[in-house]
Amino acid sequence: MKKCSKCGIEKPLSEFYNQKLGKNGKRADCKKCANLFSNTNWEKYHYKKYGISLTQKQQMIKNQNNSCALCKKQFTNKYNTCVDHCHKTGKIRGVLCRACNSALGQLGDSIQSLTLAIKYLSHGETKL
Repeated sequence: MKKCSKCGIEKPLSEFYNQKLGKNGKRADCKKCANLFSNTNWEKYHYKKYGISLTQKQQMIKNQNNSCALCKKQFTNKYNTCVDHCHKTGKIRGVLCRACNSALGQLGDSIQSLTLAIKYLSHGETKL
């Protein structure tokens, strides 16, 4: 049994999502509270961070044929989508899958870094 940090109700451990670093390997809040918090704050998050509603994001995804604007792979679920934006201007470029968004971020959204990565990959394998 574990007490939920949000609703304060003691519930069986099966009512909590797994989390490696959490006490007992579980999240502090129960599944019901975690889902409620996630759903109610999802809309606020997108508006605060990007100035768009969740409905506008969903329309962008639809306009992209439910696929990543970069790699064109189909989105598998709503949690696999990231609003991509220019960090200098804040202007939204599209919706990317988590992998593409992370790759661009790791390269600092730099055209120069992307060009160097393309050159590196085009050389193929190095013989030892």
